[in-house]
Amino acid sequence: MTAIRYHRIESIRKKRVFLFCLALLALLFATRADKPPLDTPAPPYELLSDRARDMAGATAVGAPGFITDLGLTGKNQIVALADSGLDSGNLNTLHPDFRNDPGQYPKIVMLKSWVNNEPARDQVGHGTHMAGIIAGNGAASGGKYKGIAPEASLYIQSINDKDGRLLPPSPLGRLFAPSYSAGARIHVNGWGSPKNYYGRTAAEADRFIRSYPDFLVIYGAGNGGPGPGTITAEANSKNALVVGAVQNPRPAFEKNLLSTGTPSELSSRGPTKDGRIKPELLAPGTSIIAPKSSLTEGNFPANPLYTRMQGTSMAAAVTGGSAALLRQYLVAEDAGKTGNPSAALVKALLINGARTGPQGPTKDGFGVLDVTGTIMPLRERSWFYTEEQTGAGEGETKTYRVTVTDEKRPLKITLAWTDPAAQGEAEQTLVNNLDLSVVGPDSKGYKGNQFLGTIPDSTNNVEQIYIPSPVRGTYTIRVYGNRIGQSAVEGASRPAQDYALVCGQSAYDGFITGQANEQIELDNGRRLHLSRSQTVMILDGRRLSEPAANPLTGADLYRVGNNSVLISRRWQASGIQTIEDGDQRLVIETNPKFREGGYFLHPQAQARINGGKADISKIPRGVEVTGMVNPSSQTLWTMDVGYREVNGRLEGIDREKGTLRLLPSHQSFPLSKEIVYTYEDQPDETAGMDIPFPAGQGSDRFLPGLPVRLVLSPTTGEVLHMVTQRKTVTGVLNDVKVLENLISLQGGARYHLVSGGAVYRNEEPSTLRDLHPGDQVVALILPGEDKVVELNAFDKIRWGRIVHVSREQNLIYLVDTLNRLQSYRLTPSVKINRWGVMTDTTVLTNGNWAWVHITDSRDIEEIDVIESENGIKTVFSRYDPGERTLTTRDGFTYKVSSHSLLAKNGVPILPEDLVKDEALTLDFTQQGQQKVLVSALAQTIAGTLEPKLEVTSFYIQDKFYIIGQTSGDALYAYRFKGSSRSFIPIDARGRFTWFFQPEAEEKSVQFVSVNRNTGGIVRRQVTIPSNEQQPFAGNGQRGKEAAIGDMAASGLLQRYPGGTGAFRTQG
Repeated sequence: MTAIRYHRIESIRKKRVFLFCLALLALLFATRADKPPLDTPAPPYELLSDRARDMAGATAVGAPGFITDLGLTGKNQIVALADSGLDSGNLNTLHPDFRNDPGQYPKIVMLKSWVNNEPARDQVGHGTHMAGIIAGNGAASGGKYKGIAPEASLYIQSINDKDGRLLPPSPLGRLFAPSYSAGARIHVNGWGSPKNYYGRTAAEADRFIRSYPDFLVIYGAGNGGPGPGTITAEANSKNALVVGAVQNPRPAFEKNLLSTGTPSELSSRGPTKDGRIKPELLAPGTSIIAPKSSLTEGNFPANPLYTRMQGTSMAAAVTGGSAALLRQYLVAEDAGKTGNPSAALVKALLINGARTGPQGPTKDGFGVLDVTGTIMPLRERSWFYTEEQTGAGEGETKTYRVTVTDEKRPLKITLAWTDPAAQGEAEQTLVNNLDLSVVGPDSKGYKGNQFLGTIPDSTNNVEQIYIPSPVRGTYTIRVYGNRIGQSAVEGASRPAQDYALVCGQSAYDGFITGQANEQIELDNGRRLHLSRSQTVMILDGRRLSEPAANPLTGADLYRVGNNSVLISRRWQASGIQTIEDGDQRLVIETNPKFREGGYFLHPQAQARINGGKADISKIPRGVEVTGMVNPSSQTLWTMDVGYREVNGRLEGIDREKGTLRLLPSHQSFPLSKEIVYTYEDQPDETAGMDIPFPAGQGSDRFLPGLPVRLVLSPTTGEVLHMVTQRKTVTGVLNDVKVLENLISLQGGARYHLVSGGAVYRNEEPSTLRDLHPGDQVVALILPGEDKVVELNAFDKIRWGRIVHVSREQNLIYLVDTLNRLQSYRLTPSVKINRWGVMTDTTVLTNGNWAWVHITDSRDIEEIDVIESENGIKTVFSRYDPGERTLTTRDGFTYKVSSHSLLAKNGVPILPEDLVKDEALTLDFTQQGQQKVLVSALAQTIAGTLEPKLEVTSFYIQDKFYIIGQTSGDALYAYRFKGSSRSFIPIDARGRFTWFFQPEAEEKSVQFVSVNRNTGGIVRRQVTIPSNEQQPFAGNGQRGKEAAIGDMAASGLLQRYPGGTGAFRTQG
């Protein structure tokens, strides 16, 4: 596309002395006494809190020889950051990523507290992390975790007081002016007050940017998502660039396995209170790895000098670094057009270059940040842009014309202007209203932001026109001054508003999915022929001297005219494993000490194992891999896997020498530092199938003589993975006969402990005498025998479905097998086991089934997540009590275990209480060829009547009695303090009597009656009063006399002799 005619405006260059004077004037202006207060005090402020470089396009533009000879690195740019401080607060002892490079401009040009809390140390870790994302040099990771603009300098302003509160100065001009006078033109803020309104801080930011139009303020949108209208007060600023967060997937660390580019659930959404589009851009904001403050704890064992955080703060930092790269290019490489770009221009360029979906921009924003998609068209001179500093007056029209020659690339025209500040809490904040319109060569007209449905847009100070398939020819662009409420151009002959205008076609084409007939195939179905002489290949951030003969599958493709660039990333790792989670497949590092998060595997990905094509599902755990990663989506496209496998029996492990020996050969193998130990358990089906219990996974306690399988590196011969193969039985302990070394499980299975067999209780050495009925046990047995060689018992363990994880309160809410809600506390040292590997709490999601190990104080020590197929809709057919199997109408059979949750209409039941044709929702886990039922939630058939259930309750001495009558044929009592149901006998007339001694603080007991013929079910909750004189309480017509008569007839009461009519308890 070539610009036919346009207005070209030279930028005004300002000297530092003049800038300093302007900064002082702005500070005075911001604190003028004649300005009335803008609003009431704002709510408390809060922090909003690698691969992001690839996703944002920073890796490619940083490659030497692509955009510039040395690559764009942010050199000579200063980015200001107001946050929680920086590491130790001492310039001499900072994290290696912030130390000065010899001969370079200082990395940290200022490190100061703005709240009199010197030194500006970071005891939260948030500020250090953000600073590293923006401009860390990656020294502590060999460059792996360097920031977006690694050669930029940082102006650090700590706004955390000694009590950890965020206290940005008021007015904000006191924060912005000093950084501006020091040369910073980008100011990043990862904090905000959680209220969606245009208040004092938003107006102060707008006022400062209007006074200093080359000062770009960036705010995170807030972490209050995903609901609409949840952005912060600061994100209501018109002139700031507001950024939301998209997924930056490291699937081993993710709570929700969402694909790259999907808006993060935590990210606050717009619109603003007055309906404006905020955030304007989205950027990577989850699982971001960056420097860790030395004063905080980390969560990234692969490199303890770094840590992992998420939030729109991180997205704002990614955008701040990207803006520094763009400014570096505009100042150094495009100085003939603009030597000092305005904030409006930087904002418009980044928005115009953002990746959008097929539908174009939406009310949720203009797209995902893509600095390659912004700067490459500028280098190729294919975009037209201008800064109209004389502005447009009210009723005036500025006209531009551009020519389009490519009909297959979307055309975007973006208009942005720095609007005068509105008064705080104004209902409508736009002061000056400009309108953007375009007429195509086919006479079709377009209006700015017409996707919002309101034409013309009179709310936003950013407008965009998106034409997905432009026709060839000349487009006429018009900027019209609709309303000028306050002049923004000093010295103008009439009130006017200045603006920046950008027009160009998208450079991003998609990613390569294959090749055919000398053409490449893209993910959108297009086929193209690339000229090798006009194609640049960037691999791992380096431009290849010669383009590859065959473009790499999964590479991102950018094209401008006939010039193309292919961008790809290589991943090499050892000790990996593949995991299926629903319809997604993950590839992650098995050892948590070396885990960097892994990758999603693209559905079209191909694998080669030891040189031959292979089924990805057949890749064993612990192998070495070299793969190609698509940078923009962070998905793995190819896998070259290598390994060697050896089987034998374990002789022993010499940890000092780092070797392992096998029988019968006595051969020795070196151990990799990344070795992972796991168990492959084969359940003893004679004991009945149960929910798998992964006892001992990751443990280094091994029994010599057990069969093992070793996975070896094909290059070093080291053992990457040792799998111990065990025959196990899992269940609930019913009885222990110590003298006979005999245990029996619920269900009747019995096992003998061999002489010298090991016993552990809660992972500690123990004896059979310490075990109790009800303990969960996992026993290692000899193949073909009922003899136990190792017995693991657990008494403080709960099984259930996670329904909520509150990371703010460090609580997990669990529904147990009796459908009761329980809560337990997460501890900092909690161990999480999922997919057979140790991970952390980020992988816990609502709906997970898990074993939860707790302490006496209900603190969680370990969580073992069990993978299951969930939400299967079906219909009940029959239940076999002998085999304990449930069969559905579609012919599938499920094993019912002692841990299966069964409920009807939300009420816990037994499998015998189900009737044919009732609707079921099933969760199950696959154990070999057997489906083991995790839960079955039933609904009664429409029209089914509830059985009658009448109850009366009262105390006699210290015992609480419940008597009553029911028309059902099965009756259960559930004490909320108890661990199991009680079966209540019913006589031929449906009467029952039951009593117990309540525990302290036990408030109620639940009765459930079922008619096993019709499937009808009813429940009654009986309140337990304090043990004082209490009247009879009931829900039926039965009175006190009738109740006493029933009890006497049943033998529970005995009449006193002498005919007094008084009764006493039997015995």
